[in-house]
Amino acid sequence: MQRTLALVSAAFVVLLSACSKGSTVTSTAAPPTAPPFVPKFTSEYPIPTASAQPAAISKGNDGGLWFTETAVGQIGHLTTQGVVVETALPQAGEQPKGIVQGPDGNIWFTEAATARIAWISPGGSEIAEYQLPSANAAPQGITVGPDGALWFTETGTGRIGRITTTGTITEYGGLNAGAAPTAIVTGPDGALWFLDPGTNAIGRITTSGAVTEYPIPTASASPSALVAGNDGAVWFVESAADKLGRIAQNGSITEYPLSGVQRPVGLVLGADGNFYISDGAANDVAQFSPSSRSVTATYAIPTASSQPAAETLGVDQLDYIVELAGNKIAQFTY
Repeated sequence: MQRTLALVSAAFVVLLSACSKGSTVTSTAAPPTAPPFVPKFTSEYPIPTASAQPAAISKGNDGGLWFTETAVGQIGHLTTQGVVVETALPQAGEQPKGIVQGPDGNIWFTEAATARIAWISPGGSEIAEYQLPSANAAPQGITVGPDGALWFTETGTGRIGRITTTGTITEYGGLNAGAAPTAIVTGPDGALWFLDPGTNAIGRITTSGAVTEYPIPTASASPSALVAGNDGAVWFVESAADKLGRIAQNGSITEYPLSGVQRPVGLVLGADGNFYISDGAANDVAQFSPSSRSVTATYAIPTASSQPAAETLGVDQLDYIVELAGNKIAQFTY
């Protein structure tokens, strides 16, 4: 028994000696890989007021999302905890449409029915409204301009408006006869770009008020949303033509068919460089790759017949989409 223990002890000393010289054990097995992430809808947040008809949505500096409720005259706020808070506007039937976080920290929005531009404080306790000169202005889209003012479209008068954070309003004409501008965004070139479904065109206005409009090649395309791209161009969807358009700074327009998309209405540029397009008829969101110039995937919204529309990226870089018929705000993780 003592001899056996001595042999075992000697073997143990040899093993330790080998280890001290840097002996290693090598495995040829590949490390496990995580499964690829599949984009999906991760949440849907119901709007408390029934049939609110959310129209537009924008991220806030507080990390939440702000949206307009056109049918009921309210401004909604989706908090970072997933709670929806609604604030009624001073008058019934004001029909809030476009919305954006202003440079002054307030949330600015358009009131189509009463021809006003308004803001609500982040806490929702204060609202200010500014009457436009034309009672039939029907303001729609609104965005922050490169000059620190708010720029908006007047669908009823065919004009582009500008309002400072102190309430000074300027209106610019010079659009095509029959113009009915809707959405508006600041472009990569420091000018404002807007949609004009009234004359089937994409417009550009400088901060000094010079207007140029470019006809969309496809007739009756019905452009409905636009965003600034990463390539120095502005991109837009054509709801009636089922296409995604790209307009360069010189006005050259290229159109790309959206295979499988039935009625593109919303558009956002994802943090991954892809475009995400809400399809109001197919009830899904389509991923469009700028490199392949094609639709690479579609993702169904959990709520049937929800009619997804306007989109925005949140502070968390996720895609948030209003559901007109579903009366919800959907969160899409990609």
